[in-house]
Amino acid sequence: MYKIAINRPIATLMLFMALVIFGLFAIKSMSVNLFPEIEIPLVKITTHANGDKEFINSKITKKLEDEISGISGIKNLNSYSYNGLSVILIEFNLDKNIEVALNDVRDKISKANLAFKSVTEKISAANEPIFSVFISRIDENKTALMQDIDNVIRNHLERVNGVLGVDEVGFLKPVVDVKFDNFLLNKFDLNTAEISNIIATQNLKTPLGKIKSDESQTPIISDFDAKNLDELRQIRLKNGVFLKDVASVDFAGLDSDTLAIFGGKSGVLLEVKKQSFANTLEVIKRLKISLENLVKILDKNYQISVVYDKSELVLKHVKQASFDMILGIFLTALIVFLFLRNLSATIIATIAVPISIIGTFFIINLLGFDINRLTLVALTLGIGVFIDDAIVVIENVTKKLDTQNNALMASFLGVKEIAFSVLAISAVLLCVFVPIAFMQGIVGRYFYSFALSVAGGVVVSFFVCIMLTPTLLARFLTTKKGKFFVLSEPFFAKLDSFYERILELVLRFKKSFLLISFLIFAFCLSLTLKVGGDFMPSEDNSEFNIFFKADPNISVSKMSERLEPILAKINADKRVDKAFLLIGYDDAKSAYKAKIYVHLKSLNERNDRQKIIMSEYRNALKFSDLNVSVASLPVVDVGDNEPFSLIIKGDDFAKLDEIYAKIRQDLMKFGGVVDIKSPNEDRIYEISLSLNRQKTKLLGIDEKALADTINSSFSQVLVSIFDDGVNQYDIAVSLDKKDSIDRLKNLKVKNNKGESFMLSDFATFTKKREILLIPRHNRQNQLKILANLDNRPLGDVASFISQNLELPSGYSYQFSGQVELMHDTNRAFVFTILLSAVLIYMILAALYESFILPFVIMLSLPLAFAGVGLGLFLSSNSFSLFVMVGAILLFGMVGKNAILLLDFANKFAKEGLSPDLAVKKAGVKRLHAILMTTFAMIFAMLPLALSRGSGYEANSPMATAIIFGLISSTILTLLVIPALFSTAYWLDSWFRKFYEREAI
Repeated sequence: MYKIAINRPIATLMLFMALVIFGLFAIKSMSVNLFPEIEIPLVKITTHANGDKEFINSKITKKLEDEISGISGIKNLNSYSYNGLSVILIEFNLDKNIEVALNDVRDKISKANLAFKSVTEKISAANEPIFSVFISRIDENKTALMQDIDNVIRNHLERVNGVLGVDEVGFLKPVVDVKFDNFLLNKFDLNTAEISNIIATQNLKTPLGKIKSDESQTPIISDFDAKNLDELRQIRLKNGVFLKDVASVDFAGLDSDTLAIFGGKSGVLLEVKKQSFANTLEVIKRLKISLENLVKILDKNYQISVVYDKSELVLKHVKQASFDMILGIFLTALIVFLFLRNLSATIIATIAVPISIIGTFFIINLLGFDINRLTLVALTLGIGVFIDDAIVVIENVTKKLDTQNNALMASFLGVKEIAFSVLAISAVLLCVFVPIAFMQGIVGRYFYSFALSVAGGVVVSFFVCIMLTPTLLARFLTTKKGKFFVLSEPFFAKLDSFYERILELVLRFKKSFLLISFLIFAFCLSLTLKVGGDFMPSEDNSEFNIFFKADPNISVSKMSERLEPILAKINADKRVDKAFLLIGYDDAKSAYKAKIYVHLKSLNERNDRQKIIMSEYRNALKFSDLNVSVASLPVVDVGDNEPFSLIIKGDDFAKLDEIYAKIRQDLMKFGGVVDIKSPNEDRIYEISLSLNRQKTKLLGIDEKALADTINSSFSQVLVSIFDDGVNQYDIAVSLDKKDSIDRLKNLKVKNNKGESFMLSDFATFTKKREILLIPRHNRQNQLKILANLDNRPLGDVASFISQNLELPSGYSYQFSGQVELMHDTNRAFVFTILLSAVLIYMILAALYESFILPFVIMLSLPLAFAGVGLGLFLSSNSFSLFVMVGAILLFGMVGKNAILLLDFANKFAKEGLSPDLAVKKAGVKRLHAILMTTFAMIFAMLPLALSRGSGYEANSPMATAIIFGLISSTILTLLVIPALFSTAYWLDSWFRKFYEREAI
């Protein structure tokens, strides 16, 4: 192969030019996202019904759970029963087709025969909002705002290609709002229930049959409904009494405990979600164009502000990763020049890197992956691997040119001699990354594209170094020694001499040296045990959320009054770019829950990092009436914003409350755990209404009619539809004043004879405090505990809980969210390393036709992990997802030094030298190549390790771990491998007697 490449330079050049061209086209056409998209099969069931949480739980939630639990492939089943609302979230195994899962759920719901309509939808953890727009009106006409959002604006955004849907916060559905005056109702002896029935019957539009003849048929349509609000106001309730006499009738928004505030104004926040695997940057680009067109359609009263744009974050990380990659290439080229001291050789070696990177993009595109931060970091890590292959070939060809006048022959002999080692190195790297593709769970899906991308890069790099590099060397490599070469040669001669003397001492005192090495190795590993663990470090993405919880009985207006001054103070912070407030942002539209999204100015416009700013707000925002937590936006959406998530399952909520109090106290004593909270601690005051059965029977009060009267008075009940010829609006009825229990007590209801009685005549009212919702996990009542961390590794907190948590019989616990993902990451790491080790041994055994020599090469692998532990300990970093990426890459890279050394030592020993002399000669001969490739990889990591730009919190620990691992493995490999070689060679020779025969 390399002989053909050297002899046919134009064909070789065209081949790699084609690869570069296809790679450039791939870069231009590929989707760009922040991280690889993971399609987690999730189905959500939402059911609205009249009833308290106990009724919802027993008659809806549990019935649906019983039906759904029979579906195959369910991983987790979470449900939440509120007053009037049931929400069920079903998480399926990753191999479950989401469309099949959705159909299975719908089939089961239909079999449940519920009296209420359930809405079923598929959701995705990857479908978080990518673009948010805040819309308000200068004239503060809320009715016009809500109507335009409902009829124009939402539809305009949803039509954009790549948009999945639009969620709203602060949106009040436009309705015809009928507000009854209770005094006037009593005056005319009417109640809300009977008026609701009158509106429903008099404002009617329904098919009335058909006129049929032998020749034709004509439908009959009723035209009884009101055509405008005045006609609606004229609906006759009784003789001389019309709707307008007892109620106001106007357009308004359906009552909802949700509010959005930005720039001092209330309005509506529209959160746009993209379709799975759509290009984030392209979708946002199209949305911005759509907004420009929307502004032209709407009147000048509208103010439209983009308050969240994920493309900014994506581009920031992509640009930073690209900069780190380019800087890494230049630093690597500098190292190569300092070692080779030959400009032409340096240029040829450096050319291999961009060609390998661009060619890898072509493979990534063929495999259907996108460009994301993980891909770019992987290619940055691969710089050392790509240039390493070229360095090995260049260094060997350069030595051949010292004894061979024919440049083509020198290039051929040089690459022929080293090709086996390069193949072994590439095979080892593939053995490391291919197993990642078999990792299970979310973490496995996360790294699937990463692993295959790097594997593709390794393959491209291998062909570049054995085809293109020798072709260029044969024609453009100059052997003339420049001034720098002459001046630096004494240094390298002294370096060779120093290493040779050290090696002689090691070979003379092998046992002592191996003992010292083992102690150093054991010490470094002991430090590893002191390194904490996280799933993903908190990064400075210039954005975070501040969550607020108040008394669950608080009104939305009071919550707004309480939080608006806090929002104003945050906006006044010079480090803050913008902030907005959302109240009632969850499924239940809970007014007591709110969050302030804070977007900081860019890093170069502020001195403090996001972590410091968050800590300042956490300390400053402490109130007796508010529970406040400050959290970064999660990199991987696992349902909770807090990194620590613990689920306790059991039957008795009172016992769960006791467990929560104990765990909360223990976590606070442990330290570093902040913002501890649980949905179970939310308690709301409710008014329990009970009837005197004897009185209601005596008075002739129908309980169903009574319930309808109370419900239509104290909540907004939809009784009919108003059609203005363009749009349809629900007609909602309620009392105009519902502000005290006395109004409930004085409410008049009618018996079956039409006689009116006050509710207090036959009912008693009890105020009691109850749990706000009934949460369940896998069909058991649950207690979920959430917390943020302050300079405390997530792994330490999880270990503390596992070691100290004692639960009563019948109660169990499990971690969820980031803790679960962290444990999955650790298991995946161990699986990958073990499988890689087995595959590496098998590959090396096959290449060297030896059972023993692969063990010597693989000895360098644990030496690298000792360095990883030391690096993380000294830099006070934790083991995380990104460190795992670096450690796996390191696992493949460090074996190459041992391969280069052992390959030549084995060759010299077979030529007749004693094992010690053979390994000594090989060590000195390969010293420059080993040091050069090691320093090249270290310098490729330096931008990631030292940069304080976007993503450094994850990149720096990873790069630091790799650098320390490279240093430790290189030093120990250059000394430990030679110390073991003679014994290994003797054992190998002895084993070969049993299986080696003369070749046929």
